[in-house]
Amino acid sequence: RFAGLTRFPIYFFCDEALQGNLAWQLLHNGFRDHTGTFLPPYFLNDRRWAVSLSAYANVLPALVFGKTVAAVRGTSVAVTILGAAGAGLALRQMRNRFWWTAPLLVGITPLFFVHARLGFESAMMASFFFCFLWAYFVYRNGNPWWLLAAFFFGACTFYSYTAGQGVMLVMGVLLLLSDLRFHIRQKKTVMGAALLLAAVLAA
Repeated sequence: RFAGLTRFPIYFFCDEALQGNLAWQLLHNGFRDHTGTFLPPYFLNDRRWAVSLSAYANVLPALVFGKTVAAVRGTSVAVTILGAAGAGLALRQMRNRFWWTAPLLVGITPLFFVHARLGFESAMMASFFFCFLWAYFVYRNGNPWWLLAAFFFGACTFYSYTAGQGVMLVMGVLLLLSDLRFHIRQKKTVMGAALLLAAVLAA
């Protein structure tokens, strides 16, 4: 995944460069955007406030490796490796004996392979969604505190890419309704902590 990141794909798109530039701006402006907002929830992409978590994900790589093509694409590679692992672990929680094939299938899918090597937000969103499913299945299989991890990865999905907002809104409503009896049976401390975390993430 990391091999030849600066050579393939042969282009470096403006949306990729945006991630590194925003991270660099955060580092050198005291974590403020061009409007002076401290820790902004969204960043301006042309005329739309559409970029969010991906800019923050690129801060540490930008600090260590500078504002480079390799840093931006390497961030995407690292996150998509996490997502591929999340896909396999989600199937393992469902007791699918072929769970180990999920990371391999994700790895050989040409579209995902290319996007994993680009600094676009879409692959990041898909990866965090896989992790959300894994955490939710662990929670659903009797580990209630994993609901907090599910909320965290759900928020990461939501803030990674604009399409993630609709995905998590629909998924959240469906899982709330379909598993309502299971949710009601959980301890009040777990649900209280989850609701508090959800409020913080939403804010």
